[in-house]
Amino acid sequence: MDNVILVNVIIIILGLTILLWSFLDFTYGLAAWLIFFPIVVSIRGFEGLEIFPMERVFNTLLFGVALIKIRGNWNKIPGISLFIYFLIFLFAILLSAIFSDMPFSSLARTLTFIVPLMTGVMVLAAVMDKENSLQVIMRAMIIGFAITIGFGIVELILQKNMLLEMGVLPWDEDYMSDVRFGISGRISSFLGQPIYAALYLFIMLPVILFYKKYYNENYAIKILCIILVILGAIIILLTGSRSVMLPLTILPLVFLIFRHGKKVFKTKWLYYYIFGFLLLPVLLPKELLNFIIESFKDINQLNIATTSALYTRLELSEFFYELFKEHVLFGFGPGFIQRMAASVGMFWDLRGMENQYAALLVESGVIGFSAFMVFIFKAIRMSVATCRDKNSLTSDWAIMTSSIFSLVMVIALSLYIVNTFIMNYLMIYLAILISLKAQSEMDGNGFEYLTGELSTSHSTESGAVLS
Repeated sequence: MDNVILVNVIIIILGLTILLWSFLDFTYGLAAWLIFFPIVVSIRGFEGLEIFPMERVFNTLLFGVALIKIRGNWNKIPGISLFIYFLIFLFAILLSAIFSDMPFSSLARTLTFIVPLMTGVMVLAAVMDKENSLQVIMRAMIIGFAITIGFGIVELILQKNMLLEMGVLPWDEDYMSDVRFGISGRISSFLGQPIYAALYLFIMLPVILFYKKYYNENYAIKILCIILVILGAIIILLTGSRSVMLPLTILPLVFLIFRHGKKVFKTKWLYYYIFGFLLLPVLLPKELLNFIIESFKDINQLNIATTSALYTRLELSEFFYELFKEHVLFGFGPGFIQRMAASVGMFWDLRGMENQYAALLVESGVIGFSAFMVFIFKAIRMSVATCRDKNSLTSDWAIMTSSIFSLVMVIALSLYIVNTFIMNYLMIYLAILISLKAQSEMDGNGFEYLTGELSTSHSTESGAVLS
């Protein structure tokens, strides 16, 4: 049997099992899916049905279960209004697809924009459905993270990605021929492309630290969490992704700024960070340090004039702007740039959309672009405003959300991210923040209801919203 068919059959069996589990217990069903989601998200679908990969199909089915669980309780779910802004963005994207030159192709692409919204709603539904759901969800995310790191380590040891060799992941000749730090091909784990692996691990690092701080008194697990963070940072370096290396380095600084505001210069942690930053080149092995430095050079060797990749990106953005002026209002429709990439030379080495915002402007016009930016503004504004919440756990999660959102939106300058699985994890951050914020406002004692620390009698009085 073909490897792709075999793997997809396994995913179908796994997905149906998780789907059945979600009917019995939605929180644990969603948790199981969050474990396997980063593992299956990049797997090639059945030939001819690539636009409907198995992970997207089961994500949609699981969303249907969430809707059944929610039923008439939409008004009881806190913060759902934030996701209304994303719905407005989806409506704008739909208009762009309808008015495009290739409406059917654009409409098919539009379906991929819905997935992050479904993920956010599912997490909200799960958190409000069970007392200890937040712990369960975070634990599942960490298990998925650990499995992804484990496969990355195997890839490092074997000097090859077994799934790529089997043809299960989309083949990428450029990454596999790029030898850095003695590795034949940059580490990509289950994600298929190093940039996606790096982004996923980067987004997950704060989740593990949060779990370590608030949800576990077991010192062995605390140590395990620290080890996972260290291994995650190392794998990020070995992906060779420049777009994530710099944000990874400055993430602690951004976190301190959001936590302390104007008082950041008075905190000792800022000076610890500066000292550690200056000491880092001394502590890193020379070979690894050279690897990091080399990864930032990125000279475009395929260009006859040896033009730097940065200059080519600027040219690409200028090209996008010229395209935008042809269809200002609704753009060319979702998927336009992917269709065009094969025939435009400057895309070949840069792998397509190297400026998220310019690309979105081209595909969805002023209407879609404005709608998306309003959603991002509202999301960051809500998370920043919650950084000073009276409950320390809610505040800490808000600080992490603000830090991750602001950095990932900067990373988006070099990666199309609106309808990718990375946006799913940003939606998870937002959904958890909304839940914590709502519970903090409801209960002066914090959100024991969400962490399962209430007594049985108190739990019965409070009641799960979706029960």
